[in-house]
Order: sequence, then structure tokens, then C-alpha cells
Amino acid sequence: MSTEKKETFEIWKEFDSQVKEVTTVRTDTSDAIVELDKFLNEPLIPRKSDPLEWWKEMKRIYPNIYHLMLQRLGVPSTSVPCERTFSKAGYTQTDRRNRLSIKNMETLMFLNGNL
Repeated sequence: MSTEKKETFEIWKEFDSQVKEVTTVRTDTSDAIVELDKFLNEPLIPRKSDPLEWWKEMKRIYPNIYHLMLQRLGVPSTSVPCERTFSKAGYTQTDRRNRLSIKNMETLMFLNGNL
């Protein structure tokens, strides 16, 4: 009887190993979780090193986070450009020019900032 149980156990062991191989399904979400976990365990870069250079080296290892960082590292760390835009808009939209259309105001602001 113990031989019969051992044979049954061996059959199920082989079946379980085949099922485990088949059921591991990769999804975008699982890949992103693995990538983020790997990134969070990465050691910090030195303070004086260039983060853009580091990301260029690591873009193959962290492709999803790389695209996100390209967008975020280009954001200015100050609100001065935004404040300047509001000030220029205040100078452009005066009491005497209060009937400017939105399109004309956008055009004037664009030309003022880019010329």
C-alpha cells in the first residue's frame, strides 16, 4: 500500500510542477510592480552625479519608470516662470483692454514669452 501511495504522490508532483509553469502569467501590472520594487531597492546615487546620465544608463533596466522620469526631471523646480506669466497677463489685460478675446490674449502671451 505504501508503494501505491508513493506512485500517486509522484504523479501529482509532476502534474503540480507542470501546472505551476503554466499558471505564471505576466501582465503589465505585475511587470510594473516588479520594476518598481527593483528600483526602490536600488542604492542612492551620489549627490554630485547627474541624474539624467544615471537614467540613460538604467533605461533598459527600468523602461517604464524611465519614461516617467523624463517627464518629471524636465519640470522646473521653481514657480517663478508661472508667476512671470501671471504678471505679464495682468499687464496685458488692463482696464482699457478688457474686451480681448481668449484667443487674442493667448496669442499676445505667446508672442510676449517667445520673442
